[in-house]
Amino acid sequence: MNSLHALDKLNKPQALIKAAFELKLMCLEGYEPLLDACAVCGLPDPDRPRLDLVQGVLHCASCQDEVGEGVSLPLEAGTLAAMRHIVYGDPKRLFSFQLDQKGLDCLGRVCERFLLTQLDRGFSTLDFYKQLKAGM
Repeated sequence: MNSLHALDKLNKPQALIKAAFELKLMCLEGYEPLLDACAVCGLPDPDRPRLDLVQGVLHCASCQDEVGEGVSLPLEAGTLAAMRHIVYGDPKRLFSFQLDQKGLDCLGRVCERFLLTQLDRGFSTLDFYKQLKAGM
């Protein structure tokens, strides 16, 4: 409901709304990523943070060998803060953050890849969305 309201009333980029919707939906369905600290060394603010898409855990770039063989994507500092806000924050304030374009691109890429990896399938509506965006 927050995403529909944001699309209609808030002046937020569609890419931000899409990414926040995907990540929050995954959390509500039981696929919440662990973003509070590095899953290996426990550092709350990991050095060059990455998200392992299969395990759904945050880790430092230097700890990657300890996480496993899955794909992990690098996170911008602003992107990690935004993801923590989406996952752990008040749902009524879901869209109360801002990102620069680099952080927004990273958020969109990571959230979509996390969703597709965890659910192990594609979505025709996502394909349709991408076709619409490509046509603009």
